[in-house]
Amino acid sequence: MRTRTGPLVAIVAALSSALTAHQIPSSAARTVDAVTRLESGTPIEREMSAQQEHRYQLALRAGEYTRVTVVQRGIDVVVRLIAADGTVLGEFQDEPRNQGEEHVEVVAETSGNYALMVKASLASAAPGAYAIRMLDIRTATDDDRSMQDVRKLRAEYRPMFDARKYDEARPLVEKALALVERVRGPEDLHVARVVEDLAILYHQKQDHSRAEPLYQRALAVIEKGLGAEHPEIAHLRISLADVYRHLGQRPKAERLAQQALEVSEMTLGPEHPQVIYCLLTLGTLRADAGDIDKSEELQQRALALVEKTQSPANFQRAVLLNNLGFLARDRQDLDRADQLFQRSLATFEALLGTNHVDSANVLQNLGINARQRGDYAKAEEYYVRSLSLREQALGADHPEIAQSLTNLAIIYRAKGDIARSLETNFRALSIFERTSGPYSGGMLVTLGNIARTYAAIGDLAHAIALQRRVDAVIETQLSLNLAVGSEREKLAFVNSVSERTDRTISLHIDTASGEPEAGALAALVLLQRKGRVLDAMTDTLASLRQRTGNGDDQRLL
Repeated sequence: MRTRTGPLVAIVAALSSALTAHQIPSSAARTVDAVTRLESGTPIEREMSAQQEHRYQLALRAGEYTRVTVVQRGIDVVVRLIAADGTVLGEFQDEPRNQGEEHVEVVAETSGNYALMVKASLASAAPGAYAIRMLDIRTATDDDRSMQDVRKLRAEYRPMFDARKYDEARPLVEKALALVERVRGPEDLHVARVVEDLAILYHQKQDHSRAEPLYQRALAVIEKGLGAEHPEIAHLRISLADVYRHLGQRPKAERLAQQALEVSEMTLGPEHPQVIYCLLTLGTLRADAGDIDKSEELQQRALALVEKTQSPANFQRAVLLNNLGFLARDRQDLDRADQLFQRSLATFEALLGTNHVDSANVLQNLGINARQRGDYAKAEEYYVRSLSLREQALGADHPEIAQSLTNLAIIYRAKGDIARSLETNFRALSIFERTSGPYSGGMLVTLGNIARTYAAIGDLAHAIALQRRVDAVIETQLSLNLAVGSEREKLAFVNSVSERTDRTISLHIDTASGEPEAGALAALVLLQRKGRVLDAMTDTLASLRQRTGNGDDQRLL
């Protein structure tokens, strides 16, 4: 297994929650029409292009409630509600297809004119039409006011996710969830969407053990309410797939990601940003499995869609260029990898500025390239810059901090500063143990690096103990990854762990030839690896025999 200290998508959770925000063109690029007064009664029908923004005004007295319905006819729109004092009361986009309805609810806290802004959700949207209608105005109930508070809370905390202000956002999300559960009950769609918000928060914090049951809860309610083939279900599945990826459960993640891709293509069309997100995630999962060819095919397909449908300064484009650079390095093409990483960095900086945390992963990958060339000073420079961005945005106890520390520890070992290398590695390991699954890639890499460091200074007892932990993680990963998939996929994964097998054998032969424990570990690992491959192939053949009923077919097999 190659040393994957620079993961393909360290920002995939952020990509999930920011997907809508990054695909909506800025208002500066739009043609803004004159304000139209909206009265209850007959709907207003209008055509719209991606370059337009339509504005409406509602005159309400304090304590009044009304609902506005927007019927989409060939274009998906997002509706923003703004109070008389300029406060954003909510953004409505629960139906991401080109057909269907958006429902906007408003309670007037003060008398005055409330504004609605209607715009296309995608910069690449083809022209379409919609009908907007305000229903009768009535006196607001206590439940109406509570739901208004929920919408205001969501409008307040969602920007905090993009700003990585998770600890500030969490009390607001929890307050919104308590309110909406009291008003609607636990099985309501509004409740499920706030539960999903809380899942996204933990997902972005990379607290995947907390994110997973929240996504599952939201998925169950929304699937019951909307059906299994709704694009909102697909979005939940792809987010949950990324959680399972980080928990080391790749086969489960791939099943969900493939389901999400099929539903997204069917319901949103083959060029929608959600389809790109599915391809990106599947490509990352294939790379985790050691299937570099398939991963590159999926990532290139996604990049072609981005470059066809979106602007050059695009979040998905930046992520995909980084991922393709990672794959180029896996093929030992460092020059091409550097070019792709630099393009990715330039895209991030054009989109987000020069000191945004989302650039940290690309800087880390540039550092790995420099290290592989033997330029330790340049590598350390990139790593320190990446670590600084992460510490400023994420705090000291985040898995991405551990990634940076793991890479710095490798530099310290290469420069001969063993004490600092071990100290830094153990700090990284402590973070991974608290925040990631026991079979995560970060945990595996860090344990392996500590084992190599102990071996380098002749501390064989610690080296063997750490290598035993490495091999226990790999054994679990093999049991999970060889349970399903094609023969080619299984062999790709087995090949990806061959370097780890070699390390265990080399520890015995080259470093600890006189240590019985090292010899026993090497023999055990060799037998386990061979046994796993034989079991996987035997299971495949047995399954095939069960499906081959004809006698001639049996003899041919």
